[in-house]
Amino acid sequence: MIYIDPPYNKGSRDWKYNNDYVDATDQWRHSKWLAMMKRRITLAKRLLKPDGILVVTIDENEVHHLGMLLSEIFPEYDHHMLTTVINPKGTGKLNFARMDEYVMFCVPKTGTNLISANRVQFLSQIHTQSEETLEEDTDVEPAEQMELIETPETDLPFPVEEKDEWILRHARRRGNESSYRHQRKNQFYAIYIDAEAGRVVRVGDSLPLDVAPSMTKIDGLTPIWPIDDEGNDRCWRFIPTTMRSLVEQSRVVLGRYNKKRNTWTLNIWERKPTTKKVKSVWWSSRHDAGTHGTSLLHKILARRDAFPFAKSLYVVHDTLSTICANRPNALILDFFAGSGTTYHATALLNAEDGGNRRCILVTNNEVTEKLAKQLNTDGLFPGDSAFEKFGICEAVTWPRCKYVTQGQRDDSTPLPGRYLDGGELKDGFKENIEYFRLNFLDPHEVAYGDRFEAILPILWLMAGAKGERETVRGRGKWFIPKNSPYAVLIQEQHFADFKRELVARTDVKLVFLVTDSEEAFREMSAVLPGLPYTKMLYKSYLDNFRINIETNP
Repeated sequence: MIYIDPPYNKGSRDWKYNNDYVDATDQWRHSKWLAMMKRRITLAKRLLKPDGILVVTIDENEVHHLGMLLSEIFPEYDHHMLTTVINPKGTGKLNFARMDEYVMFCVPKTGTNLISANRVQFLSQIHTQSEETLEEDTDVEPAEQMELIETPETDLPFPVEEKDEWILRHARRRGNESSYRHQRKNQFYAIYIDAEAGRVVRVGDSLPLDVAPSMTKIDGLTPIWPIDDEGNDRCWRFIPTTMRSLVEQSRVVLGRYNKKRNTWTLNIWERKPTTKKVKSVWWSSRHDAGTHGTSLLHKILARRDAFPFAKSLYVVHDTLSTICANRPNALILDFFAGSGTTYHATALLNAEDGGNRRCILVTNNEVTEKLAKQLNTDGLFPGDSAFEKFGICEAVTWPRCKYVTQGQRDDSTPLPGRYLDGGELKDGFKENIEYFRLNFLDPHEVAYGDRFEAILPILWLMAGAKGERETVRGRGKWFIPKNSPYAVLIQEQHFADFKRELVARTDVKLVFLVTDSEEAFREMSAVLPGLPYTKMLYKSYLDNFRINIETNP
């Protein structure tokens, strides 16, 4: 999945277009923002897997423009938006106190649920709606406890040890929509019970609209009609054939006797839903950006000037969990990394369920406009180490990721505080983290292989960033890391030996072949053991880096 929290374009000069800050007086600020976003989201679509999901957070300033942009770039996807309350106190100078922001989802149409609230323990404060497991009924309430008859465990329609997997629900449709007889004429019929034995026996046929229901017993069996306490003709949840099947399975049971109407309620045993739909309004104290965002970041970095509007750790955690709860090996990309909350949330999610989700953060190292002017006055400019250390990546994003992983700051001070589940920040995480700075390499050094190790991080990332990232020195014949699923053939004439080495490495799924010949590349690819995915470095990297390894040892 890709999760991004781009600049909100409030007009506060917090982002640049063509190296110039955009403020509220810029009459083209919305067009500039859309141009900036379109390039990035178009690229993001290319990076998504067939079942990958894009999530974008935004506020009221650009929500409508963003919605149209996403519809243009993702026309074949489903589009959803939820509202999350991030500032219960509200903010705003005139008329309204804004409490919320928006989370937009672009979900591929795969025919299956890709979004779920199955991690109920973490979404319990975000009201969830169960997905019904039987036919079309979506307005079904659990049976009231006071209406239930104690069912002997021997009479259950399932093994007693599975009782926690089942729930009783009303047999009659509830609510005001599509629950009346005239709206579902095929779902108005009698269900016959043996009142003395306390069991449901059989199901009658649908009654025509112009025929009144009869309360006459048949074969000593009492008819139960879907009529409410006010005497309105309602309807059962299912047509007769479906209800008969449920009766045959002993899943339709009597509820409490209604003295007022001289009848019984009927309930149906159903499996508890395995999928829960996420409701579109989230209001939870755990999503407070002040407490669990900015204040938490201040505690981690021991600075109050670190970042003005950090996301709540838990709103990002909960958003990720709706997509990745059942994807323990998911790869999560955030190319507006900000304060690093996405990595922190990913690590927390892994700690909770033992997952191996990976997170890639991408950010620039911008210095705020005010601080940049001050540094310029002091004779410091972009590129100077004394200037760069104040950039968002070096001063906020990377330190946060490092500190929460280690559980302590660089000076060995343990991080204070606890997570909402009771875990202490000082305990850190089991993640391993890497910091890569994209830069230009000297073409002369690269040409002789002296900087081959400098592009290894890119190869490691292309292989999924799995396992420990290993390094290599000098110019070897090949490179096959022990703990990552990729291999690199550096010297083409040693292909036979390289191939034999790969026989024992069935985990290798990606092989890079350094060669100037497309014909040689095809021939080598065709005979590799296990036929892994191969990539020709000439096309991907030699054009950019010119890694021309000498062919003579």
